[in-house]
Amino acid sequence: MPEALYYDLAGAATPETIRELLTITSPSHLLYGTDYPYVKAPILVRNLSALKNNLQDIVPQDVDQVL
Repeated sequence: MPEALYYDLAGAATPETIRELLTITSPSHLLYGTDYPYVKAPILVRNLSALKNNLQDIVPQDVDQVL
């Protein structure tokens, strides 16, 4: 049932995490967001930038779909 799930990458934008998630789901089920940020805003902004860079390397055609 992984197709019914969405995965939040706000705190885990590493290439390893993204690659592992893509073995069980599609890029359209990877999201960047959180209802309550457990880290300060500058860290979230840095993580978003890292996520975008990592996705460009892994699934460049789907980056806009995720972000």
